[in-house]
Amino acid sequence: MTTYSPNNGTKSYFPDFGCAYDLPGGVMNDDPFPAQDPDTEKWGYIDKSGEWAIEPEYEQARMFSDGLGLVYSEDKGAGFVNAQGQLVASGYIAATSFSDGVAFVSGKLDDEKNGIKHNDSYAAIDKNGAWTLDSAKSSTETDRYCYKQPIFFHDGVGFEGIKDGKAIYIDSKGSEALSASSGHDGVSIVDAGPFYDGYATIELQGVDMWAKAGYIGMGGTTAYGLIDKTGALVKDPTAKSTQWATLVDLWGGINHAGGGMVAAQDSVSGLWGYLDAKSGEWKIQPLFSEAKPFADGMAYAKDFATDDWGIIDDSGAWTAVPRLDNFNSDDQSLVAAGGLVYGTAEAVGGAAPVTSEGWMNAQGLWVASWKL
Repeated sequence: MTTYSPNNGTKSYFPDFGCAYDLPGGVMNDDPFPAQDPDTEKWGYIDKSGEWAIEPEYEQARMFSDGLGLVYSEDKGAGFVNAQGQLVASGYIAATSFSDGVAFVSGKLDDEKNGIKHNDSYAAIDKNGAWTLDSAKSSTETDRYCYKQPIFFHDGVGFEGIKDGKAIYIDSKGSEALSASSGHDGVSIVDAGPFYDGYATIELQGVDMWAKAGYIGMGGTTAYGLIDKTGALVKDPTAKSTQWATLVDLWGGINHAGGGMVAAQDSVSGLWGYLDAKSGEWKIQPLFSEAKPFADGMAYAKDFATDDWGIIDDSGAWTAVPRLDNFNSDDQSLVAAGGLVYGTAEAVGGAAPVTSEGWMNAQGLWVASWKL
């Protein structure tokens, strides 16, 4: 494992597999792990010991989510496999992974010959493959494809879209769960994210709000906020427009909540810190060049001085010194308790820089690594 490099030029994290995916956030947890058989070039799933948990028989395989793995084969199309390797639903042209018991599909393989049109839209299914949400209420097969884009459900709700400057969220039954607005004349919500830990991030736009607040050169009229499950902003921008910038603390970027905190960027300094999710006040001052969400009392942050990633605790202190120059991340929480993260690090100070990659634990120690 310390020296293995596949002949086909792809990177492999296990010496007996042609290629392998990192799980969300680069964390290897107890779910089966997608891997490719180098002989057949088929995909299956392995366990932590490297043994096949689900035999490689698919052209593609994705991470497990909500207890199911998204797979694709030429004869059966896209489908979902459980931890025992059984297909619980298949035959789709394309599909998303499940979240909160809902996935979205773009059509079935035999729809065209049956005269079913998709209209570049999506339908919703449950974990048994049955139609759900508005797709279950439709009168015809064509009408089931009634969503212009897939909806990601988390914390029991999913962001459906923007209507009249408001963010609309629905529950897993398709009913409107909440509608959030800025509560401020001339300021609209133009985008929103999923709920994590009871909070969701929103993007706001207003007419010259920075200029009215007395700031110059703030780069447009976009700011970011945070709403709770009632649809209310953590900091309510209902006061005069001249106070707008102060009320949102000049957040130039924002990540999702975790552990009662939210990674956010101070627009003045450009640095990242952590807000208390309930109050919107800084709990960890913006001192990092980048920051990721908290999970299990730890988070990944990028040191401003060295530009390397390390691990901090909920006081902002380093528990693993910054040493990673890169790691696998999809903005999810990275290292859960007992988990591993895949990344690369460069050791400097010698005759020549030496770059290593591998799996690191929550204390910043290599569990397995090899030189590039």
